Amino acid sequence: MLFLRLILESCQFAFSALKDNRTRTMLSLLGVTIGIFTIIGVFSAVDTLRNNIEESVKKIGSKTLYIEKWPWDGGPNYPWWKYLNRPEPTYNNYQDLRSRMTTAEYMAYMINIGNTTIKYKNNSAQGSSVNAATYENLYIQNLNIVDGRYFAESESRGGALVTVLGANIADGLFPNEEPVGKYISMLGRKIQVIGVLKKRGMVY
Repeated sequence: MLFLRLILESCQFAFSALKDNRTRTMLSLLGVTIGIFTIIGVFSAVDTLRNNIEESVKKIGSKTLYIEKWPWDGGPNYPWWKYLNRPEPTYNNYQDLRSRMTTAEYMAYMINIGNTTIKYKNNSAQGSSVNAATYENLYIQNLNIVDGRYFAESESRGGALVTVLGANIADGLFPNEEPVGKYISMLGRKIQVIGVLKKRGMVY
């Protein structure tokens, strides 16, 4: 009985304190509510970011091997001097490896040219990244073409001046036009747009 009486008196005291201090009670509840929603928002943002990263990694493929001069890891203590004198993989290296490799399903060669300006009439996309690749890169990176097509193997071998644009760059260069079939200026050449990639939440 004494225990129940103590619980009852404690509850009465608590309700009395809440009633007498309504402003403080409301502020306390508001603070707790804001804190809970902030935590939920942070966890939601982290989960979204993690899912986007996981989806991007899945596009690379779990059985894909990349051979490059520079490692992918970075950071403030990145020992760049260890890799500076490494040779750049060449197209001839790619052809030699392809002639010897018997277990790879697909093999592609790709070079990246950064900080490039792409123009169409009065519109331009500055700081763009240009990836020049052989035909089989379509299967290695699981590229998703939503408009137009990917270049053919004959165009790859012949060095045809055709390109597939990322969605964000296509939107910037052709805000009110259909990009497929148009010619853009890039790296000092006129190049025909034959396709547009699916938007992936980042400039591609």
